[in-house]
Amino acid sequence: MNLFRNKFFILIGVVAVLAIFFTSFSTGGGGAEEISFSDLVTKIKDGAVQKIEVKAEKIYATDLGNETEYKSRIGENTDIYQVFAEEGITWNGKDADVEVTQKSSESGFNSTWTMLLINFLPLILFGG
Repeated sequence: MNLFRNKFFILIGVVAVLAIFFTSFSTGGGGAEEISFSDLVTKIKDGAVQKIEVKAEKIYATDLGNETEYKSRIGENTDIYQVFAEEGITWNGKDADVEVTQKSSESGFNSTWTMLLINFLPLILFGG
C-alpha cells in the first residue's frame, strides 16, 4: 500500500511539473506569421486586413485574401488609434478600414496566476 501511495504522489508531481511547463511556455497565435507593426499598417491600408484583435502588446490579424494569420507586436505605450489616425485609417465605424477588438490578457482564465492556481489546486487539496 505504501509503495502504491509513493508512486501516486510521484505521478502527481510529474503531471504538475508538465502542467506548469506547458502553462508557462504556451503562446497564443502559434501558427501565425510574425510581421512588423508597420507591415500590418500597410496591409490594413491596402485592404488586405479588415479585422484585428489587440491583446496587451500583441496584435492578431487575418489576411482576407489568402487566410494567412499574422501576429505583430507594439510597444507598451504605443497608441494604435493615434497611429491609425496619422496613417488615415478609420476603425470601428460604418465605412471603417479595420475593425478593432480590444481584449485584456489578464482577465478570466487567460491569467497566468489563475492557470497556476488551477494546476496546483490538486496538490494543495490532496498533497496536504
